[in-house]
Amino acid sequence: NLKSINMKHFFKHGPMITALFFATILFLASCKKDDSIPTPVSTAKKLEKISQQDEYMSFQYNADGTLKQADVKDDAASGGGITTYQFVYDGQKRMTLVTTSEGEKMIPAYTGTKLTSVEVKDNNNQLMARSEYTYQGEQLVAALVKAKLGPALVDLMKFTFTYNNAGNNIRTTVFFPDMVNGGMVENSHIEYEYDTKSNPLKDVKEFLMLVWQVPSNNNITKEVHTDEDDAVEEMVEYTYTYNALNFPQAAAVKRTVPGMPVENMQLQ
Repeated sequence: NLKSINMKHFFKHGPMITALFFATILFLASCKKDDSIPTPVSTAKKLEKISQQDEYMSFQYNADGTLKQADVKDDAASGGGITTYQFVYDGQKRMTLVTTSEGEKMIPAYTGTKLTSVEVKDNNNQLMARSEYTYQGEQLVAALVKAKLGPALVDLMKFTFTYNNAGNNIRTTVFFPDMVNGGMVENSHIEYEYDTKSNPLKDVKEFLMLVWQVPSNNNITKEVHTDEDDAVEEMVEYTYTYNALNFPQAAAVKRTVPGMPVENMQLQ
């Protein structure tokens, strides 16, 4: 999933929370979009880097293939600084702790092998937010995000995911609280089409799930972004150049916004 979309930052508590709302590098819908698309760089069997201009995420792995460290340079979240994330696992290769160079942490919890919740705590060990994940079989179908407001956790947003027979996420729907009637109401959604090549982001799938990202088996070739009134906000089409491992190395991107000139970009 190579789309970069701006999103409102609901917290002002440092890089861990801004990473939770890490759409500036990776995905997330519901607000107006940016024009830049991260391009994965992978010369080995594991994804090494995702970059867009001077912003990037780079990855290091343990000998058993688990993610060891992620370094993130995100101008919007950290003012151009680099935040380092380090990962701790149990004997079943399940993440038990994610720490940052800022002293904040995520604490994942599992049911069997499925990630079912993540608590986010600040450098004083105070709870800041919690994500809860729902599955249908092996597929993640919903993520509910709660934030600390006073003494209580309140529902902040919800994502639902719909899949095709190939196991690709063909629709992500974003919900926000209905401040008048209560409950959650649809805010926007994105529908996707795919190629048949392997998606390198699967290498860091669980890390991306911490930020409600669902890497599909294949690479997105088309996105249609629709608002709460079911009106198309924009359409983005990707034409990839693949490396020897059939991973996308660069992309020609065509961005169409109703009422605006078509934008064409070449990314590498």
